[in-house]
Amino acid sequence: MSQFKQFAGHPLYGKNRTCSTVTMTLYSTFVFLHVATAILGLGPLTVLAVIASGPAARSFTVDRFLQFLRVVGASWAGMFVTGAILIAFTHGALGETRWLRVSFGLFLLLGFLYGMARRQLRKARQSPAPVFPHKALSQILWSMCATTAAITYLMEAKPW
Repeated sequence: MSQFKQFAGHPLYGKNRTCSTVTMTLYSTFVFLHVATAILGLGPLTVLAVIASGPAARSFTVDRFLQFLRVVGASWAGMFVTGAILIAFTHGALGETRWLRVSFGLFLLLGFLYGMARRQLRKARQSPAPVFPHKALSQILWSMCATTAAITYLMEAKPW
């Protein structure tokens, strides 16, 4: 007998089928990858926001900020892929929930803010006078932090 008897007859698994251990292990693995990518890849956002907000921003070069933002961008792409795989594991049922739809909208907002931050830094790098966009970049990075916190809340609380 399978240890997942509670899934027997569930619409996702068919009338006479039970959830296999392999499927649950793969699902758990992708959840782990999704969360690890979020923590390790989006974690630098807070550090970058703090640095951009204070006097330490002058000690960071534009190229250093861009380097950190590349990590954030790769993480964003990794979260998209692992999130799509998790939705596929549930045969789309997860994608039908309101909290996930709102989270996805915020996720797209996060990508838009990421693009704005990179644009600010590219403009600063190309300008003849080395003017670092402290205020604008700081506001964008703090907005990215708030968006990430909102997504995290929705993923954990699943309010609707």
